[in-house]
Amino acid sequence: MLEAFCYPQPLVQIGLYNGSATDLRIESEADPVFAPGDPWHTVPRALGVMHPDLTLKVPLTAAQANLNTVFHIRTLDTAAAGQKVQLRFVVNAATNPPVRIGANQDFFWPIPKSQLASGTNTFTLSYAGGPAAWIALDWMELGGAWQVGIDNNSATDFIVESQAGDHFYITDPDWKHLERAVVQGSDSNTVLHFVLSPEMIQNVTFSYSTRIVQQGCNAGTQPTPPFPFSIGVNGRILYQSTTGLPDNTLLNLPFAPGDLRAGENDINLMFNSTNGWLQFDFHRLDTQSWTLPWPVGSLFYLR
Repeated sequence: MLEAFCYPQPLVQIGLYNGSATDLRIESEADPVFAPGDPWHTVPRALGVMHPDLTLKVPLTAAQANLNTVFHIRTLDTAAAGQKVQLRFVVNAATNPPVRIGANQDFFWPIPKSQLASGTNTFTLSYAGGPAAWIALDWMELGGAWQVGIDNNSATDFIVESQAGDHFYITDPDWKHLERAVVQGSDSNTVLHFVLSPEMIQNVTFSYSTRIVQQGCNAGTQPTPPFPFSIGVNGRILYQSTTGLPDNTLLNLPFAPGDLRAGENDINLMFNSTNGWLQFDFHRLDTQSWTLPWPVGSLFYLR
């Protein structure tokens, strides 16, 4: 379960998507402040007149704070059938306008990276009015983006490819378990594994970014850089370069609908030359920047 904050993936999940609030706690006994690692049963099962607030205290590294993020909730019932509540969402110093939401709905707030900071970030969801006196919560998540490696034109965050396996799960906090390069022969692939919820897949668009930082080959061998390579997602080719790209090239590849799937996904970096190697600076999955017809921090999507 993704109950805790999974460094380096900026993700908090609270509760199970099971149509029930029993994995949360009655409001009068709950703690209105949640930090990664706290058990779900300390979180209030509903927000209302008597217990209006739930605050998440989430630490972010500088790299994580440089990613666009999404906060998503799924509601259950309200105090009266057919009635809605107003909810307000605050990110650090940025206050979103109250929005109306009813029973059994998914609700999404985009969080632009400009609202985030390195260190502890505060996210507060509050009951801001009726007519319903309370609304119950099924589950919620904060995430959608991750980065492994520092964007610094160097592959030194990772390890020589012969000392790591080809598969890396991005919730692994040790970047030395990730190969620095793809090379000819047995280490020609590096596969990144990550998980996305069905709601994120249906309602959020993503992109993958990386930078080529160093290509090379043994002296006197052929062919020489730049080398051909390809990038796949979930078994299909997303990008292919038959002639290679120069060092220090930044690649940003948007995903089309259907590229990613609910549950586990993989990005496969493939070396397509008979000689040499190709190193990467970092790997990043980001939610796409939003150009909204309303002020930043307003409603993103209601389903």
